[in-house]
Amino acid sequence: MATLRHVWQNFERWTAVFLIAFLTIILFVEVLFRYLFYQSVGWINEISGFTFVWFLYLSDSYITGQNSHIRVKILDLFTPAKYIYYVDLCMNFLWLAFNVLMTYFGIQLVASVIQYPFKTPILDISMAYPYAIIPLTFGLMTIRLSINIYNDIRNYTSTSKN
Repeated sequence: MATLRHVWQNFERWTAVFLIAFLTIILFVEVLFRYLFYQSVGWINEISGFTFVWFLYLSDSYITGQNSHIRVKILDLFTPAKYIYYVDLCMNFLWLAFNVLMTYFGIQLVASVIQYPFKTPILDISMAYPYAIIPLTFGLMTIRLSINIYNDIRNYTSTSKN
């Protein structure tokens, strides 16, 4: 059970590390081809773009799970201290609603690309694969943010009782 929990907590991290290493290698190969052989490898450009986007989305999901994301705290300057927790909670619920919408519309996007095939120009693969990152990571962010909100509420209620 502990191993499954470890995989769940680090899935995005490991995948993102793999993707950034893969991206570094294929871009190095592209640089070699350009400067040593005066040739460009088209599929590397296409794959590197998809890899970079997947890396960014998975990193965002991992950061959300770690509760280490960047927050704009401007409202804290104008909010009395006793209400800051509630403002932060409202912002998290708005973010959660946004993630749910992005997951829903991301699934619709992937389904539409499957229904009406749209392929990449060089590799000739379905764009459903690159687009799948949207519902995948926003779904993961929804789950992880829900867990964070639950933990925040539980911690707040346990400390407010004392």
